[in-house]
Amino acid sequence: AIMSGFSSQRVKGTVKSVLLYDEIIRVSLSLYDTDGLEGLYVPRSTFNETAKDVASGAMGSNMTINQGSYGNSLSQWGMQAIQKRMSDLRENMPRTLGGQTVLKVHDYKAQHTCNMVSTTNDRIELPVSNVLQFITADGSKVTVRPSGTEPKIKFYFSVCMTMEPDQPLEEADTILANRIDALKKDLGL
Repeated sequence: AIMSGFSSQRVKGTVKSVLLYDEIIRVSLSLYDTDGLEGLYVPRSTFNETAKDVASGAMGSNMTINQGSYGNSLSQWGMQAIQKRMSDLRENMPRTLGGQTVLKVHDYKAQHTCNMVSTTNDRIELPVSNVLQFITADGSKVTVRPSGTEPKIKFYFSVCMTMEPDQPLEEADTILANRIDALKKDLGL
């Protein structure tokens, strides 16, 4: 594959030949992500780091993508970016999200819950999984995990509020949507 550039949080590239059963077959292919768009999507928060990694390892040179080149494949760069983002979240846990103090962090990979106020840890008795969940003072939850089928990280947001008896539903919907937007902004999404 030849890396042809970076734009819009995407690493673009082309494939000019494919090795199949010891035979080189000429092709002309562009790389597309599972979302159907050209180039491999890299989240904004890790785009610059990934772009530097890809540029240092691939710009101006060819690389082989096949079953035997695990360390050089484009999918591995995507996986490395995902793992880096998950590691960064674990190593630099946010103290606030959406303007609210983070009270607890459930780390299902490390199998513990960190109480951010008392700085104590409780054991989680569930199977190991690469999932983080942040719980804020207002009861909002952000759950983060790598996708099992696509090269991306999935973020799940849960927000709640007590409505006044005469409060219009549209107003509550707007308030909750603004809370989710604030959570996304703090996570760089």
